[in-house]
Amino acid sequence: DFVQDLLPYLVSEIEKDDVPFVFFGHSCGSLIAFLLAVELRRLGKRLPNWLFLASKSSPSFHSEDYFNQCKALSQERKLCFF
Repeated sequence: DFVQDLLPYLVSEIEKDDVPFVFFGHSCGSLIAFLLAVELRRLGKRLPNWLFLASKSSPSFHSEDYFNQCKALSQERKLCFF
């Protein structure tokens, strides 16, 4: 998998400098930022001070279940929900 192949390179780049850092991932970048943070933790390396993820559902999120639940809501509940 491309992302798994990319992680060792990213870890080595992060280790070059001893400065605080953050990750911001958008869409597919969210997955990369998340997996990189997990890999750093697994390896016992420095972690980002912050991890910002945007426009990507969590790994445990099942969109089909979510949309089925939304369909079951009344119109009034949908407006409150969103």
